[in-house]
Amino acid sequence: MPIKLNLLAEEKLAEEMRRRDPVKRIAFFAVLVIAIELFVVGLRQLTIITKQRELRNLQFTITTQTNTYTQILAAERKLNETTVKLAALAKLCTNRFLWGSFLNALQKSMVSGIQLLELKGDQSYTLTEEIKPRTEGGRTIPGKPATAIERTTIILRAKDETEGENIVGFIASLQENSYLKQLLGPGNKIQLRDTSPPAEDPETKKRSVVFALEIRLPERVRQ
Repeated sequence: MPIKLNLLAEEKLAEEMRRRDPVKRIAFFAVLVIAIELFVVGLRQLTIITKQRELRNLQFTITTQTNTYTQILAAERKLNETTVKLAALAKLCTNRFLWGSFLNALQKSMVSGIQLLELKGDQSYTLTEEIKPRTEGGRTIPGKPATAIERTTIILRAKDETEGENIVGFIASLQENSYLKQLLGPGNKIQLRDTSPPAEDPETKKRSVVFALEIRLPERVRQ
């Protein structure tokens, strides 16, 4: 019976053993794991970069909206201040002292024998600065607008050709005038400040008395 010799068997066996070498398998799997890990790390890094970009965009949007909101608040505050000032101007126009109305009331209140010599008006204002709102202890304390206290004083200097007999009647006529009564308010009276002794008027040759009346109007607070 013929004998067959496989001369390459030993070489094939060695090759097969090299293929089944556990060290190579471990090295292969290690390389594979490292490659997968690198891929995962790269993917995570890409995700982080994307999220950081989204975060920057979001921060930019928030900053833009915050600036817009701040501008809106500033515009609203300015609008409110302007509205208050316009209301104060309208109130000043409607409530201010009108000299024309006063002169008309004075003309209607004249009595016989009284001659007006001089009319003097004095208006003064005391200003109070605005108090800004402030925050104390976590609570907001509202401010106060600027104000001005208006004081009006009117001096009438007149001559009574009845030697002073009609002075009291003239004062009563002034105080009974509807406009002057409203202007003076309750409790305010027209004051007789001074009178001169009866003296002969060089023009009329009549004895007359020169006197002065003070009309002090109630104080008004202007805002």
